[in-house]
Amino acid sequence: MELKDYVEQIKFQLTGGILESELKDKDIEKIISFALKELNRYYDSTSLVTAEGASCIDLTKLQKENNIKISSVSNVYRTNPVGSTSTTTGGTSDPMFVAQWNFANNYYGYNTNN
Repeated sequence: MELKDYVEQIKFQLTGGILESELKDKDIEKIISFALKELNRYYDSTSLVTAEGASCIDLTKLQKENNIKISSVSNVYRTNPVGSTSTTTGGTSDPMFVAQWNFANNYYGYNTNN
């Protein structure tokens, strides 16, 4: 939808198509712009990032290396699964592989259909 479509929809919802709106189109556009700026603070996208193993993971280093802003960490996976001595990656025991598979198949409850 274009901005003018949103303005028309808001005017229709406010007036019901019967009354005349006291708000000018420019005022409604400003309100929409302010609302979108406010929502932008809460918009996040999910990224899977591999970090070097350490007792403390430095997120500032990850942000610089991957050119991302980290707002939260939802999961941390071990390089070697508990009880495994395998050090190979790419198989089903690789935590990043499993995380990507789970995310792609919506096992975390993320709605990937939109």
